Amino acid sequence: MATNITVYRDPEKRTPVTEVGAYPRDIKDILAMLDLPIFSLSLGKDSEPFEWNNAVPSRNIPATMSLEVDCSGKLGRANLQDKMILVYAVSILATERARGNPCADRKVRFQMKDLLSWMDRSAGGKEYANIERGIDRLLSTTIFTNIRTGGKRATEGFHLLESKKIVGDDGETYAVGDPRPRGTQVELVISEWVFRSIATVDNSAYATEILKIAPAYVKLRSNLEKRLYEIARRHVGHKQRGFLIGIEELRSKCGSKEPRPDRWKKQLKAIIAKDTLPEFYFKIEEDRVEGDKVRFFRRIELPAISKTTWYQAVRFMTNEDGSHKHEFFWVDKDNNPESLKSYSRLAIRRRRRPRTPKEEG
Repeated sequence: MATNITVYRDPEKRTPVTEVGAYPRDIKDILAMLDLPIFSLSLGKDSEPFEWNNAVPSRNIPATMSLEVDCSGKLGRANLQDKMILVYAVSILATERARGNPCADRKVRFQMKDLLSWMDRSAGGKEYANIERGIDRLLSTTIFTNIRTGGKRATEGFHLLESKKIVGDDGETYAVGDPRPRGTQVELVISEWVFRSIATVDNSAYATEILKIAPAYVKLRSNLEKRLYEIARRHVGHKQRGFLIGIEELRSKCGSKEPRPDRWKKQLKAIIAKDTLPEFYFKIEEDRVEGDKVRFFRRIELPAISKTTWYQAVRFMTNEDGSHKHEFFWVDKDNNPESLKSYSRLAIRRRRRPRTPKEEG
C-alpha cells in the first residue's frame, strides 16, 4: 500500500523538500543510469578512473555514447550498492511527480532506518556507517558523459549527489560523527542530470525516461547480477526473441575489469546456474565464427490455474549450423511450477488436460 509521503517547504530557504516517512511502493530508475556502466562492480575500494564508450570495433560500429568516471583517491568510485541510495531518492521523487505534485524538487529527506529496511539490511551502527560512506562516494564521484537527460546534455563534469545534510527532529544540523537524537533524517540533493529524467514523468514534451524496477533487484548482493539485471531491464522490453549482445560487448557494458575472456564467460555461467535474476534470464550462444553471444529473455509469468489445466509452450532453439527451430510440448505447470520459467514466451496456450501428454514437433 502507499506509504506516508508528504511534501513541505523548508522554513529557512523556502525551497521545496520531499519528505518520506517510510519507503516508496514502486522502485524507479532512470534510463541513463540503466544504460551506462557508471558504478563500480567492486565491493572494495575502486580508485581507478574509468572510461567507456559503446563502439564495437569488431563490427566497425563507431561510438555514439561515452562516459568518464573520476573519483576521490580517499573514498573511491561509487559502486552498485551505493547506487541503491540514489535509486531510493529517485523512487521517492518520481512517485511525487507521477502524483502531479508540483513541489517535488531535487531535495529529498528520509530516515536512515527506512532506507536500511528498504534495502533489507539491519539498522545497526555498522550499516549506518556503510550508508554514510556510500553517500560520500556518490558526492565525490565525478561523471563526464554525452548522454542527454530531459533533452539536455551536461556540458561539464557533475556529481550524482550535490549535497547531503544530517537533520534532527529539532531542526538542528549534525556533522558526521556527532551524537544524534533518535529520528535523525538525511537530506540529499540529487544532480540536475538525474532530476531531468525524473521531470519527464509529467512533461509531455519528452517520452518518460523512468522505468519501474523489480523489488528483488534491490536485494541482490552481487553487483554483477545487479548490472546484468539493469541491462536486461533496459533492452529486453517485450521482444519475443529477447535481447542479443556479444559476450565481449556485454563485458564492456557491465563495466567489468576482468581481462580474461574465459574467466568472464565462467562468471556468466555461474550466474546462469544460480538463476536468481528477477524478471529475466539469459543464455550463452556459442559462435566460433562471429564470437559468443548472450541472449536475455523475459521470464514467463502465468496465472494460477487448476490442476486440470495444461499449457502448450514453445521453446526457441538455435541449431549448430545457425538455423532456428521451435519445439512445442505440453507442460503441467501445477505439478511442476518451475518447468516453464526458462522458456521464451513465443506462444503459450492454455488447453484442457489431455489423457496422454504429447510433444508436438
